[in-house]
Amino acid sequence: MEKYILIIEDDQSVQRAYQLKFAKQNAMVKPLINGKEALNYIKDPKSNPPTVIILDLMLPGASGFEILSEIKKIESWKSVPVIVISNLSQMADVDKIKALGIADFLIKANARIDTIIEKVIKYYNEAK
Repeated sequence: MEKYILIIEDDQSVQRAYQLKFAKQNAMVKPLINGKEALNYIKDPKSNPPTVIILDLMLPGASGFEILSEIKKIESWKSVPVIVISNLSQMADVDKIKALGIADFLIKANARIDTIIEKVIKYYNEAK
């Protein structure tokens, strides 16, 4: 199965920045721009699970919470590391998302893109 990074992010400039940075790392990406599109992709039996997922919580169509819940229901997807990057930083939200079994949580406003890329590439490179 081909390795790739699934990026679920509605900010197109952030999405493009990720894609450019990952291209320099020779990592394949699949960008999705809203929650509804992400849910359809995840539920599609023809979609191969990604190597790692970058997930924003605040998305049009469906929230990152809904998407993460769906990921955890699908056997072939539930062990995929999910890195949540969001400006939602209330402890209740952070606790809720961590309880859903994420690999990491970064506050978007505080996280440098290079830090995000490093974390994602680490998971990407560790995968077989």
